[in-house]
Amino acid sequence: MGKRSHHWWKQLYQRSVAIWSEAYVRPKNAASDPDDEYPEENGVIVLNDGNYDSFLESHPVALVEFFAPWCGHCMRLAPEYEKAAQRLREMTGIPLAKMDVTENEVIPKREQIMGYPTLKFWKDGTFSHYDGDRDADGIVTWVRERADPAYERPPDVVMTLTSDNFTDIVSNAPIILVEFYSPTCGHCVKLAPEYEKAAKSLAKRHPPIPLAKVDATMERQLATEHQVSGYPTMKVFRYGRAYEYRGGRNTEGIVSYMEEMSMPAVRELKDPQELKRIKNDETLVVGLFKNKKQLLYENFVEAGEELRQHFKHLFFSFAKSVKEHFASSAEGEIIVAIPELLMTKYESKQKSMSRLDASKEDIVKFVTESSVPLVGHRTMANEAWAYSKGRKALVVAYYGVDFGPEFIADTQYWREKIAAVAKVYPSYVFAISNEQEFNHELKDIHLDDSGMDINVIAYGVDGRRFKMDPDEYGDFDEDALRDFMAKVNTGRVKAFMKSEKPPRSQTGPVAVVVGSTFRRIVYDESKDVLIELYAPWCGHCKALEPIYEELAKSLKSISGLVIAKMNAVENDSDDKYPVGGFPTIYLALKGQKKNPIQYTGERTVKAMTDFLKKHSDAFSEKSEL
Repeated sequence: MGKRSHHWWKQLYQRSVAIWSEAYVRPKNAASDPDDEYPEENGVIVLNDGNYDSFLESHPVALVEFFAPWCGHCMRLAPEYEKAAQRLREMTGIPLAKMDVTENEVIPKREQIMGYPTLKFWKDGTFSHYDGDRDADGIVTWVRERADPAYERPPDVVMTLTSDNFTDIVSNAPIILVEFYSPTCGHCVKLAPEYEKAAKSLAKRHPPIPLAKVDATMERQLATEHQVSGYPTMKVFRYGRAYEYRGGRNTEGIVSYMEEMSMPAVRELKDPQELKRIKNDETLVVGLFKNKKQLLYENFVEAGEELRQHFKHLFFSFAKSVKEHFASSAEGEIIVAIPELLMTKYESKQKSMSRLDASKEDIVKFVTESSVPLVGHRTMANEAWAYSKGRKALVVAYYGVDFGPEFIADTQYWREKIAAVAKVYPSYVFAISNEQEFNHELKDIHLDDSGMDINVIAYGVDGRRFKMDPDEYGDFDEDALRDFMAKVNTGRVKAFMKSEKPPRSQTGPVAVVVGSTFRRIVYDESKDVLIELYAPWCGHCKALEPIYEELAKSLKSISGLVIAKMNAVENDSDDKYPVGGFPTIYLALKGQKKNPIQYTGERTVKAMTDFLKKHSDAFSEKSEL
């Protein structure tokens, strides 16, 4: 092609771009460049609460970034975003804009911005989340492709499930991840592009791992059946059986977790030499069987799907050499080997169960309980399942727990001292925790600044807490712990009660309860008590406040009824009144104070009044008068 011909083609291309930009980017009948109306920084238009809507009206096609100045991801994106803005403006006239969420409140709230940076691509009044690469080339390519009038968005890879197809799809899938969501949930909106990208990635695997979603606001029956109480709720299904999803909420986290979950939960162990690869701080679970036809084997493999959430090394074996390694002669046996790092001289290295009729539930229970050493290492990762405070009485020693080479000797020295006491109290679970990792627990019971090198808290199964008082014991040692445990075990230590100061008088329509007055007010057998357990920072609680006060005012004449509330963050309540979320509302009826009725209905005056009339005798007592 000659120079003249090339020049002609270049002019034609530039003219086409100009015409396209006029039609799809610039406002119709504009006498001047609308971008002149908005401030810029390095080619990026700066938006705020006041000019956001007018900008989108005058720019039908635009990409907007919502950022925070302190956000590391935003800082890394900034130079690439600026380069992309300059290139796109020169090529197509499409503007790139940004809004600082720390200086603007109205628009970020309306757009449900939950994380930074969030990029929204607007085209003719509708938006899609940017899910391309975060470099200049990626942004330019992604925007130009979607700005093209001929562009059609490809169908979502994430499947949409309804009551019509849910059972059929989920029951026949070897593995599938299902998200229960609400279209108005900010966290769900933030998850959506990450979930779609993960679905695309997992669809390329062999075999592929499908991802699906259920609009729980439309499919209420499905949400109820699968115990969905918040959004988003994600569950892994294997041929219809549901398991809790414990992975991340970004693309990488979802892909990594689902790839791991697609692998067999229990692997075959053919040679005991393979066990040498297991670290000395990891628990080993091995099932020894004659063959795959045994019921115990089948139940063990099924139990593995639940146990895999907490145990990395789950094996089954038919090999004679493996059975000899574990000195097993039983027809079927499940062995849990405690990590060498956490062994003490007071316990056996391994625990075993040889019940051939053990169910899946029996196996899960045995492995979970047997994996906890005499004095284990309690962390944020294992405290919920291995050291549940409601299962058995728990005693925790908090100090500078560190199993690194420099501090392991000190850590183990004190752990051995604690073990000498722990062996005397088999009905208690003992553990050590790093004082920094669990500083919130120490602070909550006023031990964060005790001056002691080691602090101890005993947790009762009823929710009460007992602290080893620094004023009574001074420095920690084995004898001090032995004395403390003897007193706890015989009920001679007063339970700690977290409580604000009670009000001098009840002036408002709603009675204010604190920790120290909870039993006196709520357990008053002369009255029925409706008690709201709230958090000061909870948006739902703030929305309920005027409604709750109106309820109290409207029922003021009912003498046998008390409408009360308590800040459950700053005050302890009672183990019979657990707080699963905020607000939590209970009705404590006369004669049934230890069995309160939780209110789960609509948060309106009428709905709550109807609930009270249905359950409380206080209303009938008034009519009799």
